[in-house]
Amino acid sequence: MHSCVAFQFETNTQSQVSLEDSKDPMFNAGLKVHLELGSYYTHKDHEGKVLVLKGKDETMCHLSHHDPLTGAETMVSVSAEDIVAKLKVTKVKGNLLMEPSTLSQVFLNVTSDMEKKRATVYLQLLEAYEALDTDENYIKVLYQPGKAAFTMHAACDIKKNELVLLPCTDQVTKMISSEPKTKDFGKVQSKHGVMYVLPPKALKDTGGGWEGSFCPFFHCKSGPAKGNMSVTTVKHKDLQITGFWNTEALKENDEICLFEAAEEQQVASKRRKKA
Repeated sequence: MHSCVAFQFETNTQSQVSLEDSKDPMFNAGLKVHLELGSYYTHKDHEGKVLVLKGKDETMCHLSHHDPLTGAETMVSVSAEDIVAKLKVTKVKGNLLMEPSTLSQVFLNVTSDMEKKRATVYLQLLEAYEALDTDENYIKVLYQPGKAAFTMHAACDIKKNELVLLPCTDQVTKMISSEPKTKDFGKVQSKHGVMYVLPPKALKDTGGGWEGSFCPFFHCKSGPAKGNMSVTTVKHKDLQITGFWNTEALKENDEICLFEAAEEQQVASKRRKKA
């Protein structure tokens, strides 16, 4: 009997506390919005600002916003009735001001001699490429849909040694000082030494448009045709650029391709047989 009475008394006490709490606006707000000192919140009327809960009493929550630029502290008070409608917990801790000492280390500052040399060579290479003006007036391009397969053809009659193709690319970072492992690259000699030119981003038909770039030099290959392009060196300012030019006159619609190395292959084959 004792234990039964004790149990009934405890249950009645809990019911009374719950009933009182249900009438407390701050208690009810806390059931829907977690209210903890030091936690971060966004406020409906203070867009873009992150507030920190500094204190609360029976009727109000008191939050602060620190402006990292000015150092100003702004206090915002929210009544218990408005907490659910206006406050939202966030994991974002607000903006932080980077220290000048940090910025001095991370700001882009091209001081490396190698970077300056690479940029100089790249700019001169662009000048040489633009000066030749090898564009759609000289070259037609056929492509195979769904594949990165292109062939080039003369867009008009072109005299011997008139068509010159130079390697060029879309980013200075694609100018490198050590020979790449890939087969497709250009070569530039300057007073700073040899630099290699990697191809620009490959041209691709996305179905909704084209992405990438087309540099004729990187698409000039040995083809089924006899071939009409040979290796040459073009001088421009401080540069000696290895490129291709047509050692035969081209008729409109002729395929633009390198001379096949058949003769060289035959010589090499004979040498191997003799060995």
